[in-house]
Amino acid sequence: MNALSIFKRSKNPFAKQEADLADRRQRRDALSSKLEAAELERENANSERRRLLIEVEGASATEIAAAETACREATDRVAGFEDAVRSITQQIEEAEQALTAQREQGERELAAAECERRASTIDAAAGKLAQALAAVAGAYGELRDSIDLGGIADSGHGIGINHSAANLRELNTPLWARGRLA
Repeated sequence: MNALSIFKRSKNPFAKQEADLADRRQRRDALSSKLEAAELERENANSERRRLLIEVEGASATEIAAAETACREATDRVAGFEDAVRSITQQIEEAEQALTAQREQGERELAAAECERRASTIDAAAGKLAQALAAVAGAYGELRDSIDLGGIADSGHGIGINHSAANLRELNTPLWARGRLA
């Protein structure tokens, strides 16, 4: 299916792609919010581990192990959300590039269709002009032949084929209208 057929069928031929992009952007925003929360959790877990190691004398190995586990889990969550945000951002960029390419292709196809439509109109007009010119040439040939065949040659009256139309009009004007008869 080409972009031109898509353009002709719909007011917004890219509505599906745009909706998909909007959905991906919303998911990215939601993941970004979760990433921020995970980063805050990681910071809190690191702070708690630091507090246990520095401020609490006699912290049990179990408490320290739990703090270490919490730090690792928080770090893993952050890494997971970072990867997801990176991945969906890449998908969005690729989808935007594809949509831009489709729009540009559609615009090129519309421009090409308009050029073809104009060329068809020009071709039709040129065909009519060629017919009209052929008719004029034929009429001119007939006129020339009738003047040559009718014996109207330059017989001293100034009406040969090479004389002006004004001379021919004068010949067809009655003598009294030319002021020669009183």
